[in-house]
Amino acid sequence: MARFYADEQYPKRVVEFLRTLGHDVLTVQEAGKANQKIPDEEVKIRRRLKPRLYKPCPPPRTQENNVILTAFVFNPSELGFCLYRRGFNQFSTLELTHTMRIIHTADWHLGRRFRGIDRTSEIAIALEQILKQAKALDVDAVLVAGDIFDVPNPPAYAERIAYHFFCELQAAGIPAIAIAGNHDSASRIDSIAQLLSLAGVRALGKPRRSADGGTINLNTKSGKLCVGAMPFASEQRLLDANSLWHSGDADRRKDYREIVAYLLQDLARDFRDNTVNILMGHMSIDGARLAKSEVAYYTREQYLLSSQTLPPEAQYVALGHIHIHQRIAKTSPAYYSGSLIQLDFGEAEQEKGFCLIEVEPGSQAKVEFRPVACHKPLKVLQCDNDNLDAALEAHQYHPGYLKVIVELDSPQIGLADRVRNICSQALLIEPRYRNELLETTKVTNIDPNNFDPAAEFCNYYQNRLGMIPKPAVLEEFQNLYKKFKEPVNS
Repeated sequence: MARFYADEQYPKRVVEFLRTLGHDVLTVQEAGKANQKIPDEEVKIRRRLKPRLYKPCPPPRTQENNVILTAFVFNPSELGFCLYRRGFNQFSTLELTHTMRIIHTADWHLGRRFRGIDRTSEIAIALEQILKQAKALDVDAVLVAGDIFDVPNPPAYAERIAYHFFCELQAAGIPAIAIAGNHDSASRIDSIAQLLSLAGVRALGKPRRSADGGTINLNTKSGKLCVGAMPFASEQRLLDANSLWHSGDADRRKDYREIVAYLLQDLARDFRDNTVNILMGHMSIDGARLAKSEVAYYTREQYLLSSQTLPPEAQYVALGHIHIHQRIAKTSPAYYSGSLIQLDFGEAEQEKGFCLIEVEPGSQAKVEFRPVACHKPLKVLQCDNDNLDAALEAHQYHPGYLKVIVELDSPQIGLADRVRNICSQALLIEPRYRNELLETTKVTNIDPNNFDPAAEFCNYYQNRLGMIPKPAVLEEFQNLYKKFKEPVNS
């Protein structure tokens, strides 16, 4: 058995492998000396070892990770072994093959409120699941492709959850790269980017060229990673005032797409054969399936980009903005990781999670979708008046939230109360009328001095539903009209 001391740069997977062979390996983290930049000759080994001299031996090799161990120098006065960095440098020019593991996630939307309910606690639970898997899988980096927050000025508790996640990654020795989405404040993220770097996060708020910091290079424990980062690019931010005021819609769409295409190609200029090359962006790609919970304006017209815009040099394209996990095309390396939770009923019953990428320089990326459990799943129930109670009772203990669609022949007073008496977790009750007439209500000139609200309501009811309202419906309308009219006249 040999005894080793491994510094911060030493792969954790090799440490574990050496231990399975019966060797005693002490890491710099276990010694409480991590991130202190202590020179090799000043390392003090506190573990008591027998004073026995070991001669350097040829560097062993593990087939699983194909990692070369460099010379270990024994210092008799310190009674231990240190990883000799200068020896490691002798092998640095060799072309070694490392399989890099990367997590791609996006669209957290921390601070999200849905019909009055704060969903942040659910997102925090999903992030904890990702954190556990990142540590268990010993990943090399985590990529966050935008929409960290749901609003540009998020509440403090939402920020705390995001920063806790990044700090926990740093404690595990896992770097992160994050970009702003259309829901985030680009200026806010850029303003705290230097502060976030202390937690091991490289953050970008606004789009920029490669030479201006748009391309990020990381030296991970499995090799070099090069990420071309493209935050969400608003039309107002990319086009100058003259273009916005004087160009037509077609010209603006063309100008915007040309600038985005230029930036994407520019971000790939630093891609190299000996690095893992990834493009990350928050954008809408033509052909992607929408969840309908995205901001519709930013998923069409000038914001809808062709997949041909993506540089072919990228081994993997990590996308954010669309909430459904999907691959853009069978032959494309572009993937949306999707949102972390079911944000709206358009995402009901969809599986949520993150993408795990395994990739080596110059090779095709292997992508696996890893699901995370939904703490409060969304579900849509469709029923009619006859089977409504039975359908509700079957979902009375549904752990998440419900949308109930009820097919009716005519409006029914107290429908919402009837539903929520059985399923209190029903957030949305939507009546749909089978025989609803689609004719447009005729617009007539009404004399305000001779206006009869009850008569006009009966006319509207007749035009829309083809029947006269029941006395109870008419009475309820009159009560509501009186209630809202009185404050106006008082």
